[in-house]
Amino acid sequence: MAPSLAASILSEYRRLETLTRSGVRVAVRSSAVGEDSDAAFAGQYATVLNVGEDGLLDAYRKIVASAYAPRAVLGRMGRGLDEGDAPMACS
Repeated sequence: MAPSLAASILSEYRRLETLTRSGVRVAVRSSAVGEDSDAAFAGQYATVLNVGEDGLLDAYRKIVASAYAPRAVLGRMGRGLDEGDAPMACS
């Protein structure tokens, strides 16, 4: 992970803490760009619950890696999509 990306993720988490409370726990999940289309990927990517600041970067890595899990790859292949046809965001 690029150091600038890691710094941005942690910075936003700290901003969330100022809006909520110190040590707030979050869910880290994917959101496929085409999630509401015919090529939905709901449930194919990972979700990590109850994440604190210390686990945030590992949770992000797990979500991104889940795009390459057999279930997700086979889902794209079954729809005739390649990796670039199914961009993913992590929130």
